[in-house]
Amino acid sequence: MSRIAAPWWLAALAVAVVGFAASLVQPSRAIGRDIRLEAMRSLVAPERTYMGDPAPSIEAARRLMHDPRARLYDADLSVGSEFIYPPIAALPYRPLATLTRPEAHDRLALVNHVLFVAVVLLLLQLSTSRRRVGALDVAACAMAAVVFYPLVHAVELNQATVAVTLLIGLTWVALDERRPALAGAVFALALAVKPQLVLALPAMAWHARRMVASSLATASALACASIAYAGWDNQVAYVTHVLPALSRGYTYYANQGLNGLYGRMFVPGGDLGIFEQPPDSPVVRAATLVSAAVVLAGVLLIVRHWHARPRPVAPTWVFAVAWLATVLVSPVSWQHHYAPALFAFVLVARALREQPSLRTATVAALASAAFTLMAAYFEVRRFQGVAERLLASYVLYGALALGATLVLLIESGAGGCAEAGAAAGAVKSTRR
Repeated sequence: MSRIAAPWWLAALAVAVVGFAASLVQPSRAIGRDIRLEAMRSLVAPERTYMGDPAPSIEAARRLMHDPRARLYDADLSVGSEFIYPPIAALPYRPLATLTRPEAHDRLALVNHVLFVAVVLLLLQLSTSRRRVGALDVAACAMAAVVFYPLVHAVELNQATVAVTLLIGLTWVALDERRPALAGAVFALALAVKPQLVLALPAMAWHARRMVASSLATASALACASIAYAGWDNQVAYVTHVLPALSRGYTYYANQGLNGLYGRMFVPGGDLGIFEQPPDSPVVRAATLVSAAVVLAGVLLIVRHWHARPRPVAPTWVFAVAWLATVLVSPVSWQHHYAPALFAFVLVARALREQPSLRTATVAALASAAFTLMAAYFEVRRFQGVAERLLASYVLYGALALGATLVLLIESGAGGCAEAGAAAGAVKSTRR
């Protein structure tokens, strides 16, 4: 990567200005409104948030409250929003099960707005690790969270993703503070809602074994608690009915993983704005499985290479790559599932701040493009035709750019390599 005479941040600024300007114009020109601005307004107006996504979870909690062995997965999962989480994921909604819908909405909206603030505080903690917090740090983290549509949209939907984002953020902070056992336990709580994230654990085996052990132990305890809470039949139904049904994926515009891209390319017709599964496609299934195998195997090879270095990469950076890979390959990767990417961007910003040698036009432009594509909103629901359907996966392209940025920075010496190497050297010296 060649250095440039002009300030390195000009490349980042230029990309962000152009990208966000386009995202401010395109939605209004396409449909006459910008739903991203509506989501941002919900941050200060909780009454503007929705209950469509959490309603099935509240209903599941209500069923189990009246009958601990009630069936949870008897609905058609191909159309609309249904309860698609592991049985134990209904437990946090039990306090809402006895309330009226308006009461449940108000309390859930309040909780998610508090969680949003907590996410900002975690971003600040990770950003200012081992140094004093300044006003600019607070402003930057708050602004990043407010403009990051996946997170703001999750708050607007009262989605479980808000809590998952907090848990993933706690995992990152615990790893950064060298508390792998705590990181594993917190990550297991996220697995109780998003079990597909377990695919990130193999990549952590070389860099944070205590995290992996703690996560598996906690997840096992949660599995036992799930059986006690909802019975064995619901666990079996989740594994044998829900997961296979979801593996088909969606062509719905908000599905921004590789499966969404393949579905929109290989399944003809269909309205990208309708939330329903397309006809089963062997081509899409095969492409999704092959891509998942290639991506996850590639990540394992890369992180093993990083572990073999004289100065191994810090677990916080390895986790960023591993987490991102799991979201990319999941058959259902809604736009709001990328909300925890904010913590990866904080790592990037921290590395650029602390290591001037990494400040190049290439890294700056790539990181800015990744943030802009993932944070902004473009109206794609009416897109048709090959070219438009390719453009509909803009969040996916931003995620791929983020992955490239992380790998590029790590290979260039970021990722706490020197610090991790010093720690490893200290351990070796102690052993001698």
